[in-house]
Amino acid sequence: MAWFTLNDESRGIYIGSHDPTRGAKKFSLEYSGTGRSFTLNLSAPVFDRSFAMPRIVIKYYKGAWHEAAQTYRGWFDKAFSRAKAPDWLRTNEGFILTIFKQQNGALMWNYGELDKLCDLGEKLNFKLLGIWGWGAGGHDRLYPNYSPDNLMGGRVELKRAIERAHQRGFKVIVYSNGTLIDSATLLTRKASKPGARIF
Repeated sequence: MAWFTLNDESRGIYIGSHDPTRGAKKFSLEYSGTGRSFTLNLSAPVFDRSFAMPRIVIKYYKGAWHEAAQTYRGWFDKAFSRAKAPDWLRTNEGFILTIFKQQNGALMWNYGELDKLCDLGEKLNFKLLGIWGWGAGGHDRLYPNYSPDNLMGGRVELKRAIERAHQRGFKVIVYSNGTLIDSATLLTRKASKPGARIF
């Protein structure tokens, strides 16, 4: 989250990053029992020789933590406009999420079976399909090298299956994310060599 609070039931201290670029930041808070004090650290990855620290707001407030939430929400609503959902999404009755291949390589579906998901969607009046684990590595693996899997039918069959779904009036989400499970594909914030990429 871009903000947090130290509080009890009636008051608190709000600490928030009011950054319109929404750049990566890491907050840490430590308590010292001997000094009965808190130490706040804020770090941000820097990819250039110059860096302007975004605005950090520290504010005392009275009331429940909801007051702090309203502080961030008030700033956010001024800084950004909310995305408007298209009509097809607002009127959609539901979402069918299917993992085609697991992280361990177990095949659950092949690309040609997307037609069966469309059949199910028509019965339930769901017009939105999610294909997770569609790549050769399975669900959330081998980021950023996502490529269709020949064991599930290959690139041509994946494209054909999605086009058949489109012809039946379905929207298809092809999911890609390398940060949830496959920690071997990530670089850490602890990289210290000059020029190291830090995420």
